[in-house]
Parts: sequence; C-alpha cells; structure tokens
Amino acid sequence: MNRINARNNDKIKETVKLKQRKSRSTSSLFCFEGIKLYYEAKAAGITFVDIFVTEKAYERYRLASEPTVCLMTIVSDSVFDKLTHEQAPDGIFCVAEKWQPKPSTRETKMLISSVRDPGNVGTIIRSALAFGVGELILSVDCADIFSYKVIRASMGACFKQCIKISDSLLEEIDNLKNCGYNLIAASLSEKSHPLDTAALNSKCCFVIGNEGHGLDKEVIAACHEEVVIPISEQSESLNASIAASILMWEMKKSCHET
Repeated sequence: MNRINARNNDKIKETVKLKQRKSRSTSSLFCFEGIKLYYEAKAAGITFVDIFVTEKAYERYRLASEPTVCLMTIVSDSVFDKLTHEQAPDGIFCVAEKWQPKPSTRETKMLISSVRDPGNVGTIIRSALAFGVGELILSVDCADIFSYKVIRASMGACFKQCIKISDSLLEEIDNLKNCGYNLIAASLSEKSHPLDTAALNSKCCFVIGNEGHGLDKEVIAACHEEVVIPISEQSESLNASIAASILMWEMKKSCHET
C-alpha cells in the first residue's frame, strides 16, 4: 500500500492540475470524488489510474476488501484537503481515463448549444439517462463533461449516457434532417407554438440553447419548427436544465404512446 503525507508530492501536484480543462485535454485523464461516484464509475467500466483515500475512509468503506481496480494510495488529511473540492468530503478521490461513449440503440436525440454552466450540463445528462434519451449532442463550447462539477451534478449518469461533442451543431442538424429527424428549437419567439401542440415521436430532436441568450438565430433558422414551454406570466423563463428535462419527458411520453 502506497502512502503520501506531503502536500508537495509530485503526483499530488499533477493530480491537482486535472481540475483545469487544459490539463484534462492533454493528459486524457479526469478526476472525481466520493464513494457513490467511485461505485458508479466502477460499475460502468471506467478505467482508474489512481485512487487516493484517507485512512479513515479506507477503513469506513472497507476498501481493503474491494476487488482491485488500481493501486490505492493512503494520503494524510492535509494532502486530501489539497485534492478535494468538497466542504465535507467522503475521503476518496479518483483519477481515471476519459471514457468513450458507447453507441445507443435508442433513436431519440437532443442537441445542447452553448450551455456553459456545469451544474446545468450535469443535470441535463442525468435527466437524459433517466428519460432514455439515446444520444445527447453537445456543442464544443458547453461545459466540459469531464469537469468535476459536471460529473457531480450528473450523479454518475455521465459514465453511462451516450454523449457526443460536436464542433458544428449546424452540421449535426443537417445530418439529422437527412436521417429523417424533425428538428425543434426551444425558443421564446413569436413563431413558437406551445409544446403541448407539437406532434412528437422518436424522430423528433429538440435543440436547447444557452442559459442567457438562448439559441443563435442561425441554429433556429436551421430547425423545422420552434416550441415554447407554457409557464406563468409572472415568470420570465425556465432554467436550461429544467427546460431540457421537461422536453425529454415529453419525448419519452410520446415514444411510449406511439
């Protein structure tokens, strides 16, 4: 069993760098923490590189009896404080290789454009898995799916959900059109009609925009139609992840009905 007690240890310093997107990109590694996410990643077949645990966590979770996924390292509380993002951490911090999403057998898809809040992206991924969305297609300027905050907000759903990162949503829209999909922009405009009047099926694909300014005009123009989720006049708009979740639920209902 390895042990690290020094905060300036080289491996610890390299691990801390994974909190930055640039370091994750160059190393093809990412990090996350917590016993639940550890088990979720393990069940999903994620390849672990390092696991750092405190002495207390090693004993509490009986990790000595765990089938080996990689060599665990016991670290001092001081070292773990340097690694953790949490105010009340579980005492287990993991480094793993970036995964490659497996193709989905489900037709349903959803496009996400420029959603930069990691909490929203993580929640959208969690809802997509819950509602059986076959594939999420995210624009490259969305929050990094390998960031700690996205992984935590997804509650491990990111390890299982099929996700594609796209350099051009306009190209994705064209490709989906050629495959017979009906592209529907979620938009607050005069052309938008209420969601409950839309004819939905497994070949419908909603497009969700940025938290602040919504979808670009070019993206909206490339879609077949626009819909709006009816809400109270006292409210201006819905959170992006809430709106996406409602649209996913409507897709799930329509697919079940057909």
